[in-house]
Amino acid sequence: MVVASELLEHLPASPDPLAELARCLEPEGVLIVDPPDYGPPWWRLLKRLYDRVQPSAVPDRHVSPYSLATLREHLERRGFEMLEHRPICGAEVTVNTRKR
Repeated sequence: MVVASELLEHLPASPDPLAELARCLEPEGVLIVDPPDYGPPWWRLLKRLYDRVQPSAVPDRHVSPYSLATLREHLERRGFEMLEHRPICGAEVTVNTRKR
């Protein structure tokens, strides 16, 4: 099992971090990720609020924004099957997958 909590959005898409996570897992291995879900409009509103509350934070520290749909595409391309996903306050999503 690999848990990549609050990680994927901080890594550049190339080289593909999901390919490395897939390499680390045996078939049927479980991968749990929980990036922000950039699909719903409230994530952009929440980000604006966060940027105002913490103006000294590094701008655009999320170099690889995922929506649930794009995350699913990337995971399936790397041989993962999405078992379940749970939204967190409409801004993040926890995704439980299994390597095929």
